[in-house]
Amino acid sequence: MKALILNFLLWLIAPILDYLFSIINVPIVFFNDWKKRGFKGALNGLANYFKESAVRRDIFCCAEYRTLWNATLKIKEGKKIGVNNRTLSEDVGQQDDEMTLSRTGALLNCFLFLLERNHCRKYYLKSINKNKNYEKFI
Repeated sequence: MKALILNFLLWLIAPILDYLFSIINVPIVFFNDWKKRGFKGALNGLANYFKESAVRRDIFCCAEYRTLWNATLKIKEGKKIGVNNRTLSEDVGQQDDEMTLSRTGALLNCFLFLLERNHCRKYYLKSINKNKNYEKFI
């Protein structure tokens, strides 16, 4: 019981620390880039930082909430979501490609489609091509 309470407290504190450290880290990243590459270079570096951070969080959340995604975004016949170290968009794109999306998954796919045309399918196909190119060199 003691371990449960301690681990629960750690689970509650970890996201708070993550956001706190992110707020502190962003200006440090910007000013370090500003010294090295100037103001415009620092803005480009910050844009890349935000994108890379978002992709890493997407991969983490896809794996962390895989039980939720597997229960809501695909039908039973679909492949497991959150087990291949991919983003949620890539996994939803795979479900879309294999026509195993649930209604909720289709709604998410449509929402992402409104943000960027063929978003999920594009990133799924990109991940497949990346893996195929990698296999050629093994």
